[in-house]
Formats: sequence, C-alpha cells, structure tokens
Amino acid sequence: MPVSPKFINAPLDVPAEAIEGLLYMRPDLTILPEAPNVVVRRAITPGRVAIICGGGSGHEPAHASFVAEGWLSAAVCGGVFASPSQGSVLRAIRHCSRANGNAGVLLLIKNYSGDVINFMSAATVAATEPVGDAGDLISVRAVVIGDDVAFGADHDAQRGIAGTVLLYKMLGAAADGGASLEELVALCDAVAPNLRSLGASLSSCALPGSAPTSTLADGSVELGLGIHGESGKEARPHEAIDRLAVRMLQHIASPPVSDHESASGDAARSRSWRGDAAHGHVLFVNNLGATSDIEMQIVVRAVMRTARADGLQFAVQRLVVGRAMTALDMHGISVTVLRLPRAREATEWLGYLDAVDPPQVGAFMVCVPASEVPDAKATPSAQRWSIPPVASVDDARSAVETVRIVRAIARRLLDDEAMLNALDAAVGDGDLGTGTARAATAVLGLIADLEATGVLHPDPAALLGAVGEVVADAFGGTSGPLLGGFLAAAAPHLRGTRTGATVYAAFTDGTDAVQRIGKAARGDRTMVDALLPATEAAAMALGATAIDVAMLRSIRDAAAEGAARATGLAARRGRARSLAAQQVAGQPDPGCELIVLLLTYLVEEVAAAAT
Repeated sequence: MPVSPKFINAPLDVPAEAIEGLLYMRPDLTILPEAPNVVVRRAITPGRVAIICGGGSGHEPAHASFVAEGWLSAAVCGGVFASPSQGSVLRAIRHCSRANGNAGVLLLIKNYSGDVINFMSAATVAATEPVGDAGDLISVRAVVIGDDVAFGADHDAQRGIAGTVLLYKMLGAAADGGASLEELVALCDAVAPNLRSLGASLSSCALPGSAPTSTLADGSVELGLGIHGESGKEARPHEAIDRLAVRMLQHIASPPVSDHESASGDAARSRSWRGDAAHGHVLFVNNLGATSDIEMQIVVRAVMRTARADGLQFAVQRLVVGRAMTALDMHGISVTVLRLPRAREATEWLGYLDAVDPPQVGAFMVCVPASEVPDAKATPSAQRWSIPPVASVDDARSAVETVRIVRAIARRLLDDEAMLNALDAAVGDGDLGTGTARAATAVLGLIADLEATGVLHPDPAALLGAVGEVVADAFGGTSGPLLGGFLAAAAPHLRGTRTGATVYAAFTDGTDAVQRIGKAARGDRTMVDALLPATEAAAMALGATAIDVAMLRSIRDAAAEGAARATGLAARRGRARSLAAQQVAGQPDPGCELIVLLLTYLVEEVAAAAT
C-alpha cells in the first residue's frame, strides 16, 4: 500500500517536534534537559504525590497533553508506538521526587510488555536511590492498568487503552486533594478492575512515513483493534452505529471468558454487568483519531440509548466524551464503562471526575447526561399541512394519480444519490445527491403521514405546495429553497382542469420564483438554464386542452438542450463560480441535470399511467 502523507518533516523527528509544538501551546510545561522526551509541569506542588504515565507517541493528546494541575505530573514519551526507555522513566521519577519533597511518585503503566518492563525496571531502580539531605529512599509505586476486554475480562491480560485516561483524571484529582501514595494505590486498585473498554475501527493507522500498519477489507469494521493497529477480536461487515453500539456494550457487559481465566478458575471476574441497576456507571466515548465530530455525536447518541435500554439498564451518572487516547489517524472509536461502587465511594469517585480542570486540558468533557432527549428524527405530523381532501370522484382519481407520481419520483431519486453526488463533486461540494435523498425521504414521509391520518385523496395543489415546503426544509443548501420555491409557486395551477395553459403558467411562476430567490439569469450556469427553455417549450402548448406525454416530453427535451448548452458556460452563480473556468468547462451543471432528471421521471410516470 502507498505511504500515507502527513504534515511532518522526517518520520524519526515526529515525537520530538510534536513535543516542541506542545510547549508553544502550553507554557506551564517544560522538558527535562537530561531527558527531552520527558514532559513535566513547571510547578510541581511540594507535599503532593506526583503521578507519571507515558508510553509510545502517536496517542495524542495522551500522554503529554494530560500533564497539568490535577492530572499527571509528568509524561514519558517514547517513539511512535514504542515504549520509552528505562533511563527516561528513571529521570522522570527522580525529577518529580525532588520537586515534591519525596511525597511519593505513582507510575501508571498501560498494560503493554514494553511499557511494563521499562517502567517497572525504573521503579525498582528508583526505590533503591536516596533523595534529599535526609537520605530517604525514593518513595515510588507502580500499577499496571488493563481495561480492553476484547479478549476477555482477565484484568492482568487486558491491554491498557482509553480507560486509563479516566484514572489520570481521578488519581490526579485525588493527589491534588492531598491523598497519600498508599491511598492513591488503593484507589487505583479499586477502580481498575471496574474499567472495561472495547474499540471498533473502520481503518487501521499509518505510522509517519509508512503505509497503514494493517488493512481492513472495504466495508468492514474490526472490533477490538488495538491502539497500535494490532489485530482485534473480529472483523465483520460494517453496520449501522445503532447495531454496532449494541454489539459493543453487550460485549463490555458480558465479555467472554479468556483461556487464562478458564485455566485458573477465575472466570468469576467476567461476571455480567447486565441489568446492573444497583450500581451507577460512567460512560466514556473516545475518538481514536480520525472520526469526525458529527460521527462522534451520533456515536454518543447510539451508546447512550443502548446503555439505558432494557437489555443493559446501565444507570449512567456521568458521560465523558473526548479525543483522549488516539491511534494516529485511525478512523475508530472506543467505549469505556466504569462501574461505580454501591457504597459512598461512588460519590467520591464522581467527585474526582467532576473536579474543575485547568483551561489547558482539553479533549475531555465530563457531564451529567440528560435524563431525556427528544427524537430529532421525528417527522412533523400530517396535521401541520392541513391538506384537504378533494371534493368529487373525478378529482379523487386525479388525487390518487398525483400521489402515485410524486411517490414514484421520490423513490426513484433515492437511487440517484451517488450519481448526483459525483456530478456535484466535479464542480462543487459533492452533496447534491445527499440533499436530494433527504428531500425524497421527507416527501415519502409526508405521504405516509397523510395516509396514516386517512387523507387518501389530498387536493393536488395543496399536496404539491406541501411537497415544496418539505423539499425546501429537508434538502438544505441552495437547491432546497430553489426547488421548494418552484413547487410552491407552481402548485396553485394544479387546481381545476389541467391544460396547456396551466402547465405554462406553472412553469412561468415556478421559474420566476427560482430566479427571484437565486438571483440567477440565463447563462449563469444554474438550473435556470434548464428551466427557462422548459418554460419556453411549455408556451408552445398553450392551446392544448389536456396534458399529454408528448407535451411533457417536449418540455423535458428543451430542458435537456438547455442543460447541454450550460455545460460549456463559465459559472457566474452558485458554488462553482469560485472555481477556475477550466475546472467546470465541459462538466455538466448538477442543477440543470437534476431538473432534467425530474422531468424525465415525470414523463415516464405519466406515460406509464397512459398505457
């Protein structure tokens, strides 16, 4: 696979130069001259236990960005996805011990062999060294954190992933409040077994200067993919986030029994957390690096709904969301559940999470989740539209046919999303098809609402006016109000007998509305370049006493000819006007093509009714 380009200088310089960039942003931090890969707080409080974590770079903002008051005292940064050396960890311990008057140093170690070996070895050496004039030995303890339950709930065998950041927060707040080293170790020992995390990724990650570390098949999602790109529990076909959230939280609530647990008889540690209403819970949704904000909000919605559903019934007392433990550019998420104790310690744990952060610690939001959230996808009631039924049997037949044609066109447009997006991407922002699909879905919803409330023969003029409003509201962007304005202006002409004159009047008023809203004229390379020729073709049928397929086909053909002429024009309106002429010359105008597509479907559906 090709190398993934990144905004760097040289791959080997990435960790050091990233630290330099962080120091520009955080004047409260510095590095150790004897170990420039160790980021420390400039002001370490005497008499307070210092907390140190670290590991490979590439997980930013962890670990160095969480060096702050009430969080970590120091972070030891290795190469990308590589453990720092024992010597670097030892220098960090020595510095913090001197700075806090040997009040104690706690090492938090993510459960990876390189980190465990180097941090534990440094702790062993440090514990033999005197510090200060009294000659006391350095007071240091180390704890290993594992929260990834991809392969089971055996804590000793779990990898340390995003759940460790909750411990940074809780232990940092406790240390800031004066907790002793032994009290912090006890708190860590209580919290760590109640942390469970699981990741899900749509892509792996690429080390600077390298191709992605592993590949996922297109259209698949991998559960439990490690934060260094190492293999996860399983790769499966990609699915909607609502279903994936159920799968992830069910796994977290009842992780499988690992081989080690089976051999040791320790399977009780994997007991289920389902229906665990006696305990409170903290949910932490973490961005693994390249997941967009809008996706994260949808993930939070899915996770919260799943956690509160009957199958799990988690009592979510805090929701934590952030981009805290990443894997470079991995397009993925992880979900962590912290199970709170039943006793008063739960209040204490939540207090540590709620402790006010200094402004420089970002990417970590703690909140009390809302007890109820309205359904943002709820469709408006049909009563909103106040669409009356028709008055006569003849009008009823016309109403039924109008509903059939509108529904058929909307359904056909759903299949054109990718094609229209591709047309739009060549000259704009590539979302015309998505907007069209949104509008078509909303129109189908309107018809379903009408039928659900018994309006089976809606007045065609009122129906088309409502369709115009729905399109303008749901489509979004520029095309929504333009198409909605056309339909709203054309709608009144559907009342009474439909003739060539009514068709001409509908196109005239509709096109005038588009020009009035969009300020576009012929030759500006917009949908007007298709609508004006269509209107002129409609004028040729003024004397017709009825609407027929030949009339509509001539209108469609005129629109298609106008669209073809627009292909050679420079854009003077719309998003394409900001592009150089050579970028749009020869490319179809998406707005014109949409008009032609709509008229083509109209012709075909009317023709189908006539046969």
